[in-house]
Amino acid sequence: MLQIVYYYFVDQNKSEAMLKIKSVPEMKDLILLPQELPLPLHRLNTVFVSDQDTYCLEVVKAGYPVILVEELFSEQTSMQIRYLVTSIDAITRQYLEEVYARFYKLSIKILETDRCIIRETSLDDLNRFYEIYAQDGMTDFLEPLFEEYEKEETYIQSYIDHVYSFYGYGMWSIVEKESGVVIGRAGIEYKEEQDGLELGYLIEKNYQRKGYASEVCNAIMKCAVEY
Repeated sequence: MLQIVYYYFVDQNKSEAMLKIKSVPEMKDLILLPQELPLPLHRLNTVFVSDQDTYCLEVVKAGYPVILVEELFSEQTSMQIRYLVTSIDAITRQYLEEVYARFYKLSIKILETDRCIIRETSLDDLNRFYEIYAQDGMTDFLEPLFEEYEKEETYIQSYIDHVYSFYGYGMWSIVEKESGVVIGRAGIEYKEEQDGLELGYLIEKNYQRKGYASEVCNAIMKCAVEY
């Protein structure tokens, strides 16, 4: 869980802007602290923010998440520092949480309905997927999983690393709140042949005809319109 944000800015305007961020209500339970090099010994549950390439690279070498705030950055910088923004205004609570989750490969909750939680898929869901996809008719309109578990595991990990982080959306896992069980998948994906987004879903047979699909899909469509 993200608890501390360390920041270091040479640009005085950015430093002052960061101080203003401290007063934003959504940041009230985060600790924001200025921090020059060398890095502090305690870095658990932290994200670093700076406008200096050298500072960010030191954090990267130490193995912790860091965000570089810079109006213009080179291709080499973008290859070495994963999280880049052009304005301090982009440093929101949501973005900080996303950077933290992406760095530590944590599943991000997307939406919550009356009965379900819609979250990013994790590798822990894979066994459950194979159980669901093995049921009759599940792959009539969706692509099947790879027969080899290892291939599907590699595909899912690549999807998590690249699709979620690049697009901010994709196919997610549906978890029933009461049982904590994954009951299906739903989400939106870009389809090049249609030049647009497509909504897809899959619900395990035991949970069909109970309104789960409409509940989840309506929430996703509302979110997509607002997004």
